[in-house]
Amino acid sequence: MNDITENQRIYTERIRQILKLAPLAIFATFVNATILVLILWKAISHGLLVVWYCASLALVLERSLLLLKYRPASLRPEQASLAAKLYMISLGLSGALWGCVAIFLFPIGMPTYQILVVIVLCGMVAGATSTFSLVIEAFMAFMLPALIPLVVRFILIGGTIYYAMAALTLLYMILTVTIARRINEATKELVELKEDFAWMLEERTAELLNTNEQLKLEIEERKRGEEERIHLESQLQQAHRIEAIATLAGGIAHQFNNALFVISGNVELFEKAHTTDERTIKYIQPIKTSVRQMANLTNQLLAYAQGGMYKPGNVSLTRFVQDALPIIKYPLDPSIVVETDLHQDVVDVAADTNQLQMVLSAVVTNAAEAITGAGKITITTENKEIDEDLASRHTGLKPGLYVCLSVEDNGKGMDEETCMRVFEPFFTTKFHGRGLGMAAAYGIIKSHGGWIWVDSKPDTGTVVHIYLPAVRQHNVQ
Repeated sequence: MNDITENQRIYTERIRQILKLAPLAIFATFVNATILVLILWKAISHGLLVVWYCASLALVLERSLLLLKYRPASLRPEQASLAAKLYMISLGLSGALWGCVAIFLFPIGMPTYQILVVIVLCGMVAGATSTFSLVIEAFMAFMLPALIPLVVRFILIGGTIYYAMAALTLLYMILTVTIARRINEATKELVELKEDFAWMLEERTAELLNTNEQLKLEIEERKRGEEERIHLESQLQQAHRIEAIATLAGGIAHQFNNALFVISGNVELFEKAHTTDERTIKYIQPIKTSVRQMANLTNQLLAYAQGGMYKPGNVSLTRFVQDALPIIKYPLDPSIVVETDLHQDVVDVAADTNQLQMVLSAVVTNAAEAITGAGKITITTENKEIDEDLASRHTGLKPGLYVCLSVEDNGKGMDEETCMRVFEPFFTTKFHGRGLGMAAAYGIIKSHGGWIWVDSKPDTGTVVHIYLPAVRQHNVQ
């Protein structure tokens, strides 16, 4: 803060303090003018008194309007100089009007009235000493034109007594000026201290606010870090739980598959041995159907356990969706519209198309089951560059170029707890005895080195993101 700006602030504060005292000074002017007119009513011409009193009231009104224009609370530094000049002109006119009392309204040959006039004039100057001394120029603008005519009047009358009264009046003027200067210096120091304190308070407040903001940011950062830590721990626990279930499911599937192989082989042999017995063939067919169903279930369990048989090849997910979608959407409710946004420039991925069809079928079926009545499913393919930040927020996802297959529906959505369990075997929110589809999809994508997760909130729909690593790492427009 430079000196000019500081001086302007101090000067503005002094003018503001004078304007705060202005209502008291205006009231004192009105009261003293009224008292003086009543005192001199029997000693001076009524016409002169009325003219002087009207002039006093006019000045009282003018100063009141000036105070309304420049309110102390809203006075700005750029207004202070003009407000001070106008107010000092008003004070000068007021002092001159009181000086006119000694010229036109001084009662000649009436010592009692003369003493009363002197008391009123000196009282007005005494009041000005305490009211206007914050700006010494304002005090001088009022005091000099108010008392100099009285000194001149005493000298013109002549005589020892009046000379002495002139001398006393001059001494009184010197004393009031001295007192006004001391008051001015003291109040100036107080104003400077007040401004310094206000500046220090403002600076300290700014520092405290800045510190408070920094603390808020630090707390928010720690809170975000804690929330991220909890989220990652939850993801890790979920991954461990799914891996444990997958290990169990894989063991059961292998044992179950061995038993099915024995059953299937023996059923085939039994059927060949009784080809002519229609009744036997009739009972064998349901057994074979059940064996095929259980074999399909076993394959899904193995897929979830990441232990299935894959034949990967370079695949464009866009072409894959275009080829597989007609078959996948055939059994869906006709009121559900399936839209696509398939980018033609997607990079190839290494994948088994049969396994991918199982994944896409499971995800689309799950999306359709989440829709009540008419709805929409949108399938999107696009290249995605996974950076360190995104990879750090998803356990198992590594930075690099991926192809993203997204399936979005406008169904009922899921809460956070449901999203955490959506890939568990046989977990479902709609049908009993179902739920292996999403579990198998999870195992298949993981076995392809990819990642699958779900974004969903209740009543806002669901988006399933499937990320598969690109075969070629190159720049993508």
